[in-house]
Amino acid sequence: EALHKALELDPQSAHAHCNLGVALWYSGQKSQAPAELQKAVKFDPGDFEAYAFLGIVLKDEGDFPAAFDDLSCAISLNRNYVPGFLDQGVVLLKSGRISPALVQFQQALDLDPREAFGETNFYEAIDETRRAVGGKTDIPEAHFVIGELLGRNGARPNEIIAEFYECLREAPDFYEAHNGLGLVLAQLGKGDEALAEFREAVHYAPDYAEGHANLGTALLESDTTQAIQELQIATKIQPNLGKAHYDLAIAYGKLGEIDKETEELLKAIDADPHSAAAQTTMGGVLINKKSY
Repeated sequence: EALHKALELDPQSAHAHCNLGVALWYSGQKSQAPAELQKAVKFDPGDFEAYAFLGIVLKDEGDFPAAFDDLSCAISLNRNYVPGFLDQGVVLLKSGRISPALVQFQQALDLDPREAFGETNFYEAIDETRRAVGGKTDIPEAHFVIGELLGRNGARPNEIIAEFYECLREAPDFYEAHNGLGLVLAQLGKGDEALAEFREAVHYAPDYAEGHANLGTALLESDTTQAIQELQIATKIQPNLGKAHYDLAIAYGKLGEIDKETEELLKAIDADPHSAAAQTTMGGVLINKKSY
């Protein structure tokens, strides 16, 4: 009633139309919700929330082309809107377009979780991908993306590993799956197995910076010299790879090469100013050098 009164006072209030559309949807009057949300974006083309919810509503109603377009508008207003990419992927899957859907899911995964916007649930994307793939054995990238989505959603390691193994069964040279598998194995404390997977990743993709970085990180405890070599390769391929610069700093610190440690920490912080680990380690170095 309050929203209707607000619209009587200001019929062009985008905010009121948006809120009314959301209220109608959640109160079960779903057929009336799209019209109010469409009025919201008409009166305010910059209304991110209206576009985002309109995309969700139209997806659930089965109007997939319109849903995709409205989600695109929401994403254009907020590039960190993870649910937008996920919902676009689901829309594409429901339209029978598996490969473009996987691209949208990967875009969601590539966003920095620290800057991601929106309440995220990856399970619809996971379930719809599994449904779309079914018994097909020629889409290894689908199993890779499912594994990544499971990892982001905090699934059990064995469930993630199973997807990466299935990907590699279909495509043994899928270097990103080797890398992802190595990361999970490393988290489980299976260092030798993780090393083997990272080596496979860079074997199949010599210019894969993340693979070299993870291989270098895995070698830090056993072979500092080789770790430095791998991390240097990573930073040469991708100079702004903050985690590689940070682990290089750790390696140089182990060798007592403080100047090189400091240099790499500065590069790590420049690449990723939000890295608490790099900032903290730099503080410790400065204290030890009495330069604070």
